[in-house]
Amino acid sequence: MKINGQYKVIARIAGPGLMLAALLALALALPTASYADGLTVYPAAVEVMASGGTTITTVGTVTGNQSNSYGSSFSTATASYADGSGVVSGNGSSSGEGTYPPVSTGYAGVQIYFELVGSAPGVTTVPVIFTSNATTSASAGVGAVGSATAGFDLSGYFADIACSGYDCNSSLYPSSFAGTNSADLYPNVVVYDLSIYISGDAGIGTAASGTETWSASLDPMIEIDPSFADASDFTLEVSPNLAGTSTTPTPEPGSLLLLGTGMIGLAGMVRRHMCKQTL
Repeated sequence: MKINGQYKVIARIAGPGLMLAALLALALALPTASYADGLTVYPAAVEVMASGGTTITTVGTVTGNQSNSYGSSFSTATASYADGSGVVSGNGSSSGEGTYPPVSTGYAGVQIYFELVGSAPGVTTVPVIFTSNATTSASAGVGAVGSATAGFDLSGYFADIACSGYDCNSSLYPSSFAGTNSADLYPNVVVYDLSIYISGDAGIGTAASGTETWSASLDPMIEIDPSFADASDFTLEVSPNLAGTSTTPTPEPGSLLLLGTGMIGLAGMVRRHMCKQTL
């Protein structure tokens, strides 16, 4: 994903709002960067989980395998973030016959803060372009279901959602999206919230027969509108890296690759999916 300013990514939390609070607490506990305008930009926060594996709050891949007398499942999820460059993706499957085959679940999300910095005579807002490219897919055998979701959200401005499988309203959420959103943002006065995430599950149901699968990926980009006459007078300050890395954000004069986690707006949907996964 390319960013022309400060970025904040909020990771979706699997389970109760407790995890969201924990993620925010983690972000607040990490080193921060302050600017002359008095605003504070926090490091990026990450969450990755996969059923049968563990949950991590740093960049990396989590893979999990489960099995019981009814069948087996596989899950994997990946998130990365470093120097403004990252990615979120995942996939999984569940196969078997019987009442409760193991469920495959996964989630990967990144939360980043960004600020628009600069000034030009007569300019109060700056047009910023958000381009996103997300894909989801899900399949299900007899008696079970699979689903996948990807979300790209700038809090208060837009929320792009792609969804496949059960519990997805295809009239509202396509299985993929590739397009742009534009927002007029205020320089030097606001630290903005950007959320990127993917999640999926497969195998939820009873009397399952066959194989259920899910996969999702998200590749967004953000940049100051190059056609804006005063574009060269502004930069996007991206949140510092994760804990233990440099806390000095780097101004990006053009676009900065930032790949991936409405996460907050979609958290209810994700929690609902995860709850069903535990049935």
